Amino acid sequence: MESFKKMILIRKTILIIPCFNERSSILKKVLLEFEDFYIILIHDGCNGKCKKNAPSKGFILNHVVNFGQGAALESGFQLASNLNFEYIATVDADGQHKLFDLLNMLNYLEDNKSIDVLLGSRFLKNRFNSYKSNISFFRKMLLKCGIIFNLLFTGVMLTDAHCGLRVVKYGCLGFLKFNELRSGHATEILKIANRCKWNMKEFGINVEYSKYSLEKGQKNFDAFKILFRLLINKL
Repeated sequence: MESFKKMILIRKTILIIPCFNERSSILKKVLLEFEDFYIILIHDGCNGKCKKNAPSKGFILNHVVNFGQGAALESGFQLASNLNFEYIATVDADGQHKLFDLLNMLNYLEDNKSIDVLLGSRFLKNRFNSYKSNISFFRKMLLKCGIIFNLLFTGVMLTDAHCGLRVVKYGCLGFLKFNELRSGHATEILKIANRCKWNMKEFGINVEYSKYSLEKGQKNFDAFKILFRLLINKL
């Protein structure tokens, strides 16, 4: 991608990074990788060294207690709605998501203006990636089950259930309010998008799981808790 186009894409975009007690060295690396962007960093009940990290450009929001990733993202969306950015991207704080993939997603949106929401997918190939992942077989099967649950709850069929790398357009922000304040927000986004008749697409990305991200990330058992809470909210 030519440097001028890259600069334009970065200026049009603000990143939202929810964070809960990430290892300081990991969060610092993430902020460094995306340092050219304006960033809203949400410390969701963080303590210790993690809170010493700050983006070079942007804002820090502090939740006194840990409300959950959905609540952190909603806080970020509310702040972003008062700012002048065309694209709002969400990135996980554990180092799984890469600048290369985000820039390719933004470039795709520039060439396809009718798309409202672009979701990263770990299970799609495109000319930028070859779908290589060190995801475990059990976790892969769990995510595949999540795809079916999403279809049942939202009417939306995807190739990936819960990928934290996504880009939404500014006009969507006012509708992104969640009942599920933890990881179930990913399913709620699909529900909202379907209800609002947004044009939503997936885009293939590479996600490499480190020992740290596997230990820190969503545990397999959490998927069942998410399903239970979604069932309660649906009832």
